[in-house]
Amino acid sequence: MNRQAALAIVIVASYVLARYCVYAMFSVYVPGAGFSWERWFIRDIYMSIPRLAALGLCLAVMRTNGGIGQWAWHWRLQPLSGALVAGLTASDILRWAGESRAARFSSMQIGVGWITTLPVAFFEEFCFRGLLFTALRDRLGARGAAFASSALFAVYHVQAQGLTEWPKIFVFGIGACAALHRGAGLPWLILSHELIDGAWFHFGSDGALRPASPWLYWAGLALLIATAAVGWAAMNPSETPPSKVAAQAGLP
Repeated sequence: MNRQAALAIVIVASYVLARYCVYAMFSVYVPGAGFSWERWFIRDIYMSIPRLAALGLCLAVMRTNGGIGQWAWHWRLQPLSGALVAGLTASDILRWAGESRAARFSSMQIGVGWITTLPVAFFEEFCFRGLLFTALRDRLGARGAAFASSALFAVYHVQAQGLTEWPKIFVFGIGACAALHRGAGLPWLILSHELIDGAWFHFGSDGALRPASPWLYWAGLALLIATAAVGWAAMNPSETPPSKVAAQAGLP
């Protein structure tokens, strides 16, 4: 493991510890009343602090190791990588549309949700795809790096997501790593991540775009698995990734 990958893991571990502390400070349960979404939103707002701090650390590591341009910060998008990003985005939004949830969010809560998910999208894509996957790729190969970074990405969601969600998070990570490996820049992955997380607040709320439907959920899950499978197949261990080819050619 190289130094940059080790630093990424330290950043992730520090963030998880900070999240544990924030969760301990802000309970989302009201005695005698149960779970409170109002308290959840308050806690999530405070979680923006460690998210932004962790993002800053990732950027510092990148800037002192060649600059963020060397860590997939560009707006290039190859046909296959674009299809992978689109597939990941559509798959999760389909799953959100198909889920049956009791949550009903106000317009203000939905707006707050879109804002607080921005630090999530930036930190997680910069850390797990831009920094960790890229740092591990030269040593482990594309598939090994995708597996390792996606496994850590799933485990990183301890407290935040239940165990049943970890396999889906892992599969999503594989697809996102493949998209980056095939030439997608981090801005596209961040945009996809933000659309996915922000859309979650709409489905099941008063302003739901579509009613809950099980077949939409299973269609989304099938699309997620298919997208990750195509991405895995596209990560040829012996091939120089398009992102590196473009960087070597000096393309913007």
